[in-house]
Amino acid sequence: YFSTLGTQEREDGQDFLWYLGSGPNSPLFGKDKMATFERYFRGALHESAIPEPGAYALLERLYGNTILCVASNGPLEQQLHRLALADMARYFSFCFISEDIGAAKPARAFFETAFSRLNAGRALPILPSETLMLGDRLSSDIAGGREYGMHTCYYKRGSGMPAAGEAEFVVFWG
Repeated sequence: YFSTLGTQEREDGQDFLWYLGSGPNSPLFGKDKMATFERYFRGALHESAIPEPGAYALLERLYGNTILCVASNGPLEQQLHRLALADMARYFSFCFISEDIGAAKPARAFFETAFSRLNAGRALPILPSETLMLGDRLSSDIAGGREYGMHTCYYKRGSGMPAAGEAEFVVFWG
C-alpha cells in the first residue's frame, strides 16, 4: 500500500485492502489476487524479525543458566532465518519447528518429538514438569504445553486477563 505509485507491489496492496473492505462481493475476489497477496505476505514475513522489548535482556539473563529452546509452528527455513535476522539463534540449544517435526502445536505429537530430541543421549531425561512453555498463543502454546505437563507462561499484549486456569503465569506488555 505504501509502495511507489504505479508499481505492481502497490497495486497488489491496494487490491488486497479493497478485498478486505468488500469481502467475497469484491470484483477482485478470486484465487489469483489472494495468491499474489499470499506470496507477498510470506515474503515479507520471511524477512521480518522485530524482537519484543526486553527480549535480548531476558535471553542474556537465561543463557548459560538454562536450556533454551524454540517451539514454533511454521516453515522451518523461515523460522530459522528470522531467528538469525534477529541475532537470537545463538541463544537456543534446540529449535523445534512444526514443519520439521511433522506436527504443529498444540498436537501431542509435536511435544513428544520435541522432548524425544531434547532427551536424546541424556542419562537423565528432562521431564515436561521440569520445563516452562512461554508463548503468546493460548490455543497452541499454552494449551499444548499445559496438556503435555509443562508449566506455562502466557505473554499477553495489551490489557485483559486470560481465563483462569489457562496459564500458570501471565506476563503483560503494552
